[in-house]
Amino acid sequence: MKLPLVVERKKHPILDAHEIVPNLWQGSIPPMGSGLAAAGFDYVVLCAREYQPPADAFRGVQVIHAPNDDDPRRPASREMLRTALEVAREVSVAMHRSRNCLVTCAAGMNRSGLVSALALHLAFDWAGLKCIQTVRERRGPAGDGYQPLSNPQFVAALQQLRPKR
Repeated sequence: MKLPLVVERKKHPILDAHEIVPNLWQGSIPPMGSGLAAAGFDYVVLCAREYQPPADAFRGVQVIHAPNDDDPRRPASREMLRTALEVAREVSVAMHRSRNCLVTCAAGMNRSGLVSALALHLAFDWAGLKCIQTVRERRGPAGDGYQPLSNPQFVAALQQLRPKR
């Protein structure tokens, strides 16, 4: 896949979402209905364990359920990281096929950031640190200053990623 040329932060006009790279967006809880399809998305990834509506609640988009927890006081389990990696593979394939993906969680910061960073690693063979930096720069802090990928467990796991080339 060709490296993305996005250099500035791009916010979606109607959603709480930002473009991380072309075909990959990251945001908070998405609206149900046909709004995501109308906004140009092909896929929505639901990473918030507490928000897992059925796929038919999102008309016109492929729904990927990836329920995850975001409690930095508890260790990130292998199962949780494996789920994030499997979903990131699906997102990476969709990106290669020029499908527009929206990766979400409650605030659109940590659980969605984990999947987005893993997708960047798989799609572009970037080191974990570059993936973390890209997600942080492109998503940017929330209005209250809350930073993307502030969960130290997720950051530690991502920092271990090395390019294969």
